[in-house]
Amino acid sequence: MSFWGAVIKPGQRVTVSDSQGDLLHLSQACLSNPKGEGKTYLRVEHDKKELTLACLVKDTQEHCHLDLFFSVADVTVFHVEGKNDVHLTGYFEPTVREDSEDEAEPRAAQASKKQAEVQDTPAKAVKGGGDNPQRSASDAPPAKKAKVAAAVEEGPQRPADEAAYVAVLKKLLATKKKLTLHVKH
Repeated sequence: MSFWGAVIKPGQRVTVSDSQGDLLHLSQACLSNPKGEGKTYLRVEHDKKELTLACLVKDTQEHCHLDLFFSVADVTVFHVEGKNDVHLTGYFEPTVREDSEDEAEPRAAQASKKQAEVQDTPAKAVKGGGDNPQRSASDAPPAKKAKVAAAVEEGPQRPADEAAYVAVLKKLLATKKKLTLHVKH
């Protein structure tokens, strides 16, 4: 994500460029040292439409939280009508590349191979005896630690077999490392 901000003076037009990203998330608009009385309108021209995003008033409504996304592939122009400057802030979302079906199959095969390697490795008892066949990630040999770290870093890849996927998740959870799951919509 990269920060984006603009100061728009009355009558001025600000065009958003795609040099920083493809998707602009507009977060807030506020009056900056309002001098004039009356209403100040923040407007946008996007996708051949003009819309009012906010109406700001000195001493009454000087700030407006926004949660709007603009694709900068279309021309996006902000402008202000009124007597006051408006500050806009937001950020550019990073471009997300969808995996194609050609790439998804090798990943599933690679994940199944990793799962087979993990399942074929015999478990050893934890130091101190006992009947617990599980061992912690810190007791693993360096090569095994590297595989587990790589799997945790890469995140679980969904193999074709649902049971294998669940087993991979259980193994990763057994490492007691914090996992971040990213869900694609």
